[in-house]
Amino acid sequence: GDEGRGGREGVAGVRFRHGTRTACSSVMASEANLVVSGVPKGVTVVLDYQWFDVSQVSCWTGVRGLSAGVHFCATTMASGRVGQAAAGCFPTGFFFVVEREGQNLCREWSEELECLVEVEDEGKRRVLEERSRSDAEFLMGMLRYDPQWEEPWRKVAGYVTPATIARVSPVSKCIGVGGEPDDLGDSVHEARL
Repeated sequence: GDEGRGGREGVAGVRFRHGTRTACSSVMASEANLVVSGVPKGVTVVLDYQWFDVSQVSCWTGVRGLSAGVHFCATTMASGRVGQAAAGCFPTGFFFVVEREGQNLCREWSEELECLVEVEDEGKRRVLEERSRSDAEFLMGMLRYDPQWEEPWRKVAGYVTPATIARVSPVSKCIGVGGEPDDLGDSVHEARL
């Protein structure tokens, strides 16, 4: 709720306002971030042990402040797929690895698959990364990774390596964690851990 007072508190109490490009650039350069585009309202996003109700953000653009290591991100539509009961909405997600500070992992919403997929077009990726470095309003749409969940997630993720992920599913590919994965297309794989 600080938007009504002319800005929003960001990292370390820095106040972000429209046009505050310097603060935006320095934050994005020092943190690893999951940068996204096109996610519609009504999507719930789970990252490690945290969930984000995207309907509470006018334009969700990702999660900032990720630590190095393995992470898991899943999304689900509040309404579910056609023919599914609302209670039967199954999340679709992907593992990804943060290798260094300042790394931006770019994803975009696929209407067809109803999940986040890699931004494969190099031009789109560059535009998304540039916006994340130079647009304070874009940064305001990024939610902060809550550090209180880092230690519990590390206890679980410590057993998951990039090699393990590659055996279950290619790194950065969508995994259907329930339902019928064949309905989700070839780029979504059912995880059998």
